[in-house]
Amino acid sequence: MITKIIRIHGSSSEITFDCKDVRVEGSGEFISKDGIIAGFVVSMASLKYKGGEWLTSDEKDELIRRYKEYVKQPHIQNDWVLEFE
Repeated sequence: MITKIIRIHGSSSEITFDCKDVRVEGSGEFISKDGIIAGFVVSMASLKYKGGEWLTSDEKDELIRRYKEYVKQPHIQNDWVLEFE
C-alpha cells in the first residue's frame, strides 16, 4: 500500500516518489510550455517499486491519488505538474 508521498525528485528521464513506506520509480520526459520546463510526463507502464516489482493498476491509481494530496500541501512548489500517461 502506498501511503503519503514525502518527496518527489528526478532527472530528465526518471522520477522517484519517496513515500512514507516505499520508494516508487518510473520513467518519462519533461514537458515544456512557452519554452520553459513546465513539468514531467510519467509513463504509467514504467512504475515499479525500488526492488523491481511492478505496480498493479490499483497501486498506480493510489499513487496518483497520493500525488494529488501531495501537491495540495502549502509548502509544495506548484509551478511544475506531473502528467500520468
